[in-house]
Amino acid sequence: MKTRNTDPIRILQIVGTLRRAGAETWLIEVLRRIDRQRFQMDFLVEASTPGGYDAEAESLGARIMACPGFSNPPRFGWNLWRSFRRYRYDIVHSHINYHAGFSLAVAALSGVPVRIAHSHSNVSGRSLYHRAMRRAIHLFATAGVAVSPASGLSFFGSDWGFDQRWKLLTCGIDLNGYAEPKRTELRAGLEIPQDALLLGHVGRFHPDKNHHRLIAIAAAVMSWRPNTFLLLVGDGTNCAPLHKACRDAGLDGRVRILGARNDVPALLSAMDVFLFPSRSEGLGLACVEAQAAGLPVIASAKVPEQACVIPALFRRIDLASSNAVWVAAVFNSQLTPKLDPRLASEWIGKSAFNIDRSAANLSNLYLDALSGAARPFRHPAGEVCPR
Repeated sequence: MKTRNTDPIRILQIVGTLRRAGAETWLIEVLRRIDRQRFQMDFLVEASTPGGYDAEAESLGARIMACPGFSNPPRFGWNLWRSFRRYRYDIVHSHINYHAGFSLAVAALSGVPVRIAHSHSNVSGRSLYHRAMRRAIHLFATAGVAVSPASGLSFFGSDWGFDQRWKLLTCGIDLNGYAEPKRTELRAGLEIPQDALLLGHVGRFHPDKNHHRLIAIAAAVMSWRPNTFLLLVGDGTNCAPLHKACRDAGLDGRVRILGARNDVPALLSAMDVFLFPSRSEGLGLACVEAQAAGLPVIASAKVPEQACVIPALFRRIDLASSNAVWVAAVFNSQLTPKLDPRLASEWIGKSAFNIDRSAANLSNLYLDALSGAARPFRHPAGEVCPR
């Protein structure tokens, strides 16, 4: 382990890609704020193509290493081993769900003293592979964090609340830009009437986000109020089917699909209602962002209660409910004035979702984990792993 008064603490973040999405955005926000004289953060990515944050991460001093092969464990393990042996990391922090079991095992065998598994979802894998990876996480992780209790339960198992290694860590958001709405100019640029009802969603185009149900709800709202539009922000492999679903629902001309954007606060200010009918969510940080913009949020009951920061703006609905229930919630949300974004962002700023507080908590987690990492990793048989 490096001495604190000489070299910085070296941390490797393992992610799928540095795309503009919830967990990745949070990590970049942390990188912007963390004491880079004290902490050196690098990223190991599975994707072979650049992500939306690659250039900024490198400009902030981070090294980005491509390590493809999640689906090919021997190849992935060999690439990991080479990375760990070439760059002597003090901390490996894995954000790749159950694949963390494999990557943390390689890190342990490479002599990395602090190995952190991070759960960002609430999908509980039940296959033989998932069970093996959960066992590996319990064996090789020196610490673990989850974004919500539901996320911790699904990822670490039913005893997660009794294992002192596992903790909650709230991901924060940058609140700059929320207090300066750009509704008029953005609607004009998107060719959306100023008096239209604009439904919105921010999230990657993935089946878990349930965009097809979102489109069905929007179509139902439009049947009652024709002057309604839908704004979708994000990207992903599900983009082509999404365009087709919009056409099949007869929404041509009333849907705007923008892809990944770096001006989400401004786009949220153009919306009237934030719809989030996810099938699965570890937390649903986009819902927090919507509340910071003063938007009413109508989310599925799969979104954990911890995402509700401003109760007057938040409603959770069971996915089994009919579209009529969602439509009624949309129209009911318009009966009360939209919360002033300046007040809403101030409210979020006082919560655990403040990015400055979140970054400080992560820094403290690293320091605490290192202070307890004096003992070496031991194989199940008892012998000490050589450094």
